[in-house]
This record gives sequence, C-alpha cells and structure tokens, in this order.
Amino acid sequence: MTSHKLQYLADAADKRSQQQLAAASRFDSEISYIMKPVNDANGQRPSHSFITMDVVEATNACLLATAEECIAMLHSDRVVERQILEEFGRCLEQVIDAASRSSTF
Repeated sequence: MTSHKLQYLADAADKRSQQQLAAASRFDSEISYIMKPVNDANGQRPSHSFITMDVVEATNACLLATAEECIAMLHSDRVVERQILEEFGRCLEQVIDAASRSSTF
C-alpha cells in the first residue's frame, strides 16, 4: 500500500511539473509577443500594452501550476502562499524586463 501511495505522489508531482513547464512556456511566448513594437503618437509604447489578456492568463496558469505542485507536495499554507508570491514576482520581473527592452527599440 505504501509503494502505491508513493507512486501516486510521484505521478502527481510529474504531472504538476509538466503543467508548470507548459505554463512557463506559454508565458515565455506571451512575453516575446509583447516585445513587438506598438508605439503611440510620441513614439513610446504605452505601459498598458504590456499587460495583455494573454499575459494575464499565462501568469495565472503559472500561479495555478505552482499552487497545485505545492499542494501535491503537502506543503503548509504558508509555504504555498510564499511559493505563489515568488512565482508572481518572477512573472512580473519578466514583464518589466520585456517592457524595458522593448522601449529601447
């Protein structure tokens, strides 16, 4: 019975890792999409153009994958919350980095 539970946990962890990789890949593709120049009348990219619905959805997918992985690993609520916030920080850093790189075009 114990080996069955361990196999279940291993399978769940593997599935969560695959989900997180897919979410991260989607997020990366959305970040590269916002790198395309879209300038206003002053030649600047409007700041609101970096947060598209696709970027929001990709961010949410990353956050959900992180939460599911933490819950599958039986982490405490505090650890789950910290991991989700750290993932959100990574996503936000990528958006800010993409915004700063695209403003130099």
